[in-house]
Amino acid sequence: MFYAAKENEVRTENMIKESIRMGKRVTVPVMMKERTLSPSLLTDYDAELTAKRFKILEPKEECLHFLPIEEIEVIIVPGVVFDRNRSRIGFGKGFYDNFLKEISSKTCAIGIAYQFQIVDKLPVEETDISIDIIVSENEVIISPTGI
Repeated sequence: MFYAAKENEVRTENMIKESIRMGKRVTVPVMMKERTLSPSLLTDYDAELTAKRFKILEPKEECLHFLPIEEIEVIIVPGVVFDRNRSRIGFGKGFYDNFLKEISSKTCAIGIAYQFQIVDKLPVEETDISIDIIVSENEVIISPTGI
């Protein structure tokens, strides 16, 4: 599952388009009322997405094809800031933390960041969920226990 980047987030459009071109099964998140996300299949980035709540690109109503969360193998996670313990701070709505609580332990959550978004340590709350890997243009931070 990819996020569709907005504003200053690491751009994902080319990654999504290339994954679709390669025949990969690509999903993007749809924001649900319970402050969680549901993955929806995406087959055409340009034709199927439209700006919705918070100006985030999501599939148009007629293009929604939800996929069970258990079928998601990799999640590309956005963030405002990440730390070396693989914690993250997003935009403060809790959608990704709620979603990450529900995924399988076999699902790999990867944060992509610009190097300036990575700090040594963030304040962590019990509702915050760490991710498995952080990738920036300069480094890769992986869980010490592996993924």
